[in-house]
Formats: sequence, C-alpha cells, structure tokens
Amino acid sequence: MNDPKFILHYFELIKDYHELKYNEHSFVLFHYPVVDWNGKFHGTIQLYGHIHAKESAFLQEQFGRCYHVGIDSNNYAPISIDEVIARMEHVDRVGFIDDLYQDAKVNVWHQVVVMTKILKNRSKEAITLKPGCIHRGDFGMKQFCYECYSEQEVIIVRKKEVFLVKGEPIKVVSDVMICTVCGEEIFNKEFDGKNMARVYQKFRNKHN
Repeated sequence: MNDPKFILHYFELIKDYHELKYNEHSFVLFHYPVVDWNGKFHGTIQLYGHIHAKESAFLQEQFGRCYHVGIDSNNYAPISIDEVIARMEHVDRVGFIDDLYQDAKVNVWHQVVVMTKILKNRSKEAITLKPGCIHRGDFGMKQFCYECYSEQEVIIVRKKEVFLVKGEPIKVVSDVMICTVCGEEIFNKEFDGKNMARVYQKFRNKHN
C-alpha cells in the first residue's frame, strides 16, 4: 500500500480535499465528516468516510446532505455517485443543528440591536424579548472581539445548543458572550468550561 504505483493503478485521483460537479450536482469530498462545507445551503452534497458507521441517517438529520461512502455503510461494496444522488433526493439541505443555529443567531442579533440602543441611551435596565434568553444585564462589560478586532462592549445571552457526546446529541442551554457592535459570539474560556460541564453532567445524569 505504500507503493505509489500500486495506489495509482486503482485510483484516478488522490487528494486531501476535492470539489466536483456531476450532472448538475455539486459535491465536496473529504476524508472526515464536517458540519459545514462549501455550497451546503445550495444543495452541495458532502461525501465522507473515516467514522466506519453503518449508516448516514444520524448525520443527515443533524447536518443535511452528507453521505458516508465507506463500505461499512454500503453493504461492504462501493457505491456509485448516481446511487448517492438518488438517496439524497429526500434529504433536507439543512439539518436540525443548522436550523437551531439560524434561529438562535436571528434571535440573538435582534436582541443585540435593541441592547445596543439601550447602551447608547445609558440605560442600566435589562430587557428580555423572549423569556430566559438574556439573563444578565451587565452593561459596560468589555471583551476583545476578533471580528471587530478591537475591545467592545458585550452582553451575555442564554441560548439552546446541541453537543455530541460519544455520538449522542445532548441539548443544553449555554451562556454565550455577544459583541454589541457586530453581533458575533466571542469565545470566553470561563463560559466555555461551564457550558461543557453542563453537557457532561446532563450526559452522566441520563445514563446513571
């Protein structure tokens, strides 16, 4: 298998990452399954391997049009690109996690706009557009935002997220820091640690 001549005898192309078009369908090929890929929201199909799963349904439900092309998932035989296209016909372009992210981002952005107006008016009162979403009115908090590439005022927002623990989706409510200028999330080591602790605690409670 380490002989390049042997490998090239059986394969037309060997690449770490590849994009291709076939009969008006677009594909992204990568060894590992990824949660986002070029053209995902326009119907591009991700083809992946690595995980040796017996089926692709779980990842399709979570992330949309992706397919495990390993033999483990296909009766221990190669699968044609036409078969993949046929199996993808009834799979949504976006998955559960994409919908969750989009809903959260729209909700968060709407609140950030309102909160920015409050900050400009020097109000110190927190308002909640949806119960339980904004849970801390620490106006005046500042953090470095890499999107703005400068220190900006931030707010702390509570939102629903899904994490995979040993392949099992665990839903939790996480605390995230949001820039009041651009609306992007800002990584915070303390919050990230507490959020992951919630995830693993919920996983342990579920299986004890």
